Amino acid sequence: MCRTESTGGHGHALPAVALPATREPSYGAGVLRLLRLALVVPTLLLAAPGQQRVFVDARALGSGDGSSWANAHTDLQAALARPGALEIWVAEGTYHPSAGGDRNATFTLRSGIAVYGGFSGVETEVWQRNARAHPTVLSGDLNGDDVTGSGLYWYSGAAGFGENSYRVITAEQADASTVLDGCVVEGGYAYDTTGGVTAGGGLFARDSALTVRGCTFRHNFAYWYGGAVALFGGQPTLAACTVVENMVSDGRGGGVALSGTVAATLRDDQFRANTARGYVDGSGGALYIDFDAGCGVSGCRFVGNESRIFAGGRSPATGGAVFNGGTGTAFARCAFVGNLSNYGGGIFSYRGMAVSDCLFDGNRVANYNGLAGSGAGLAAVGLVTPIGISVRGCTFVHGVATDDGGGMFVSNITGPVTGCVFWNNRDVDGSIGRSQCRGANPRYSCVQNLLVGPPNEDPPDPRNYPGSIALDPVFVDADGPDNLAGNEDDDLRLTAASPCIDVAEAAVAVGPLDVGGMPRRLDGDLDGTLRADMGAHEFGLAALRTTVARSLSQVDVDLDVLGAASTLGFLCIGVPGPGLPILTLGELAIDLQQPLLVVPLGPLPAHLALGVAPSGARLQAQPLGLTTSLRGTFGNAITLDL
Repeated sequence: MCRTESTGGHGHALPAVALPATREPSYGAGVLRLLRLALVVPTLLLAAPGQQRVFVDARALGSGDGSSWANAHTDLQAALARPGALEIWVAEGTYHPSAGGDRNATFTLRSGIAVYGGFSGVETEVWQRNARAHPTVLSGDLNGDDVTGSGLYWYSGAAGFGENSYRVITAEQADASTVLDGCVVEGGYAYDTTGGVTAGGGLFARDSALTVRGCTFRHNFAYWYGGAVALFGGQPTLAACTVVENMVSDGRGGGVALSGTVAATLRDDQFRANTARGYVDGSGGALYIDFDAGCGVSGCRFVGNESRIFAGGRSPATGGAVFNGGTGTAFARCAFVGNLSNYGGGIFSYRGMAVSDCLFDGNRVANYNGLAGSGAGLAAVGLVTPIGISVRGCTFVHGVATDDGGGMFVSNITGPVTGCVFWNNRDVDGSIGRSQCRGANPRYSCVQNLLVGPPNEDPPDPRNYPGSIALDPVFVDADGPDNLAGNEDDDLRLTAASPCIDVAEAAVAVGPLDVGGMPRRLDGDLDGTLRADMGAHEFGLAALRTTVARSLSQVDVDLDVLGAASTLGFLCIGVPGPGLPILTLGELAIDLQQPLLVVPLGPLPAHLALGVAPSGARLQAQPLGLTTSLRGTFGNAITLDL
């Protein structure tokens, strides 16, 4: 059996369906017509004719000229220095910037070079690799003596980091043709006693437009900026990366720091257990966005990150997951779960930003030296003049603040808070209305104890909260299978009994997708009107049940639906890379060689027989529930790793 994954809060999104006017579907029995929809498919990772491909394998015993796997370079530095090299394939193994203990040595990425890791050493196409099974590790641990572990101050010299590379990877003015894909980057130690190197232990990029895709950054350290990654200027992209257990001390951005006039894109990344700690500063446990920086963040997860000030420190830590000082920052479809700080457990912002379709679950803030302790999910403060903050279609649950705003705390802001759910958040006042959201008047939102104020004060005026309700949102399973609220197994989707379905503010634009990749503005109550739901999750009647089995000759996918008996199947199929050979779907054979999405409509259950799928290929599926009147709603999107 192959692993089957639900998209949850971070799957690959599928577009809403618009049926072409010239091709009316027939809703009779049996398999229905094919429809084709445009789909943005990741670019094929194949060398174009004339490009020079260079091979690297630490185990190779051939000539070492890099011309093939058998004759591969055994050192990545040799391949990077190769004149004319445009594409470098690196087999599994561990590679160090220096074999002689030179801490200044670094893997330098230059314009025009794409580095791909994760090969076993026999592949002839990029899509054949499996980076998880065959990790390519770029390590700054020159002596091989690092000691790491959760909660351990592993950045100290006593933990073996004192001789590590200052920066594992460096890029200076690298253009958009520069790619790092499918590698593990670890053991960078951006600190020397003179203070000359203080940023970007794993990757330091200046004025670059490189793309870093499908990489893992772990156990990297910087004294000041970006424990794992520091991006200074340029237009860099981090896509589908995992940033885990990285750290800054007395600094900013335990995982990633953005500084200078950078315009960065973060997409489908995961930030876990990163830390920003210090005596003077501890900001942005996972991500720090400096005051001249700009960043678009979509589909990312921030779990268990923290910013803390050491005992005796001067000021509260800000932004357990994210500190935002930039202008124009936007967060869409992100999840913030179990992050910790003194001010802004999930996000802290001094500048304007937009937050839409995001989930804030189980974040915490604690008072430090009589300061802060506000905004467990989100805190935003205009220091001098009001700042523009918009919060749309978000869910805030299980937040805990020692002072104000167990869900959200804002001060001196302009902009709407609309279409949100605030539930089971606590602060110094308990779980009254302003404990859920302090400093703003949510509209068209579901707020626990909305009209309950502190004792001996006048109750809140309902006219300040147009369209808002105080009814239980009726989540699927608010504390998850483990019965512990505030962690990743909480199922905060809406059930059919929820009063939050189809009642968000109609005039306010929400994103095209919710936090789980569902299309927004579905007809959840089947009244014929498309309208968004309150909260981060859009309700769908149908849910897919999937089983994947793999043999030497083919892959079998069985798809069924949980929901109304009248449900018809709606199946979206797409894979990154070359066409996936689909042998049967009832009577249909599907050709995916073109970058188009093929959409068959028909009843479920269905059996899908595929030719042997390329390693790492993905299939995306989504059901559509239809009543006899042909009104319908989408169900949950599923991504299957084949």
